[in-house]
Amino acid sequence: MSTETGASNEQEQKPFKFFEFESLDSDVYRAHHLRSGSGTHKAAYGGLLFSQALAAAEKTVPSEFIPNALHSMFLLSVTPERPVDYKVRRLRDGRSFCTRVVDAEQDGKVAFTCQISFHIKEEGAVSHSRRMPDVPPPEELLSDVEGCRLFIQEEKDAKREIPKMQLIRMIQRVEEIEGMETLFEMRPTDLDAYFALKPMVMQTFYFWFKCPRNLPDDPALHRWLACYITDSTLVSAAYRPHVSRGFVPSMMFSLDHNVWIHDADFRADDWMLYEVSSSVAKNGRAFANANFWTRDGRLVMSTTQECLIRSRNSVSRI
Repeated sequence: MSTETGASNEQEQKPFKFFEFESLDSDVYRAHHLRSGSGTHKAAYGGLLFSQALAAAEKTVPSEFIPNALHSMFLLSVTPERPVDYKVRRLRDGRSFCTRVVDAEQDGKVAFTCQISFHIKEEGAVSHSRRMPDVPPPEELLSDVEGCRLFIQEEKDAKREIPKMQLIRMIQRVEEIEGMETLFEMRPTDLDAYFALKPMVMQTFYFWFKCPRNLPDDPALHRWLACYITDSTLVSAAYRPHVSRGFVPSMMFSLDHNVWIHDADFRADDWMLYEVSSSVAKNGRAFANANFWTRDGRLVMSTTQECLIRSRNSVSRI
């Protein structure tokens, strides 16, 4: 199990760089800092585009308005090697709600679009919530990277036979973490299921996650980082059970991404539980949904996503 160490001032500033914009015009913001997604060096991470769009939109609304719903579509692949311009359109300004539309452009083309609703805080007429799932606490679990190192060593010692595809992915993950600063630590509750090392049917996956460095008391930054991580495991919940039965995907691409913020009172540097499942896959598209709980059992966010999954020569039905 990993141990947390105190973050240096330099480390504490790293998350900020992704939300530092150059103002080009009225409601137009350029982001120079992008990063690729896990397992790829060609395309920018969708969760970063999503969170940057939110950060840009928040620059155009009064501080008492808090984001409550975000609905987005990924249109084109974005390279992390060139900047992205976020153009905010003020669709509506009301007394209780504001609505913004954000288009992310690269090389003059709209690659991502997001509609965001903002709501002032008000006393709810009704209140209810699902109970938080009963899972092992993060202190009893290994991180995904620690799991990679453990399984790679067991394979070398002939203690475990790991399918080639999964082994390659583990090696890539370790190389990624050694060569790139990570914003989040993730601890799956079931490492064998997470790495598709045992045959599975469709199931629910659980992960604890948090930013491993101390963050300032800036609620907006915590919102942006939480939205950043929402795109991290949704597609894998859809394909992982199929991979456990020999399926080999050749293409995976997020088509849309949606987040609802039920309660904005949370911190991205505290452990949160991420519950992910996929209810259906048809016509090349898989649907996944997730819920986020704080450590004290509050359901604070929900998210859904449809993703494209293709294979050159493999078909899997569960």
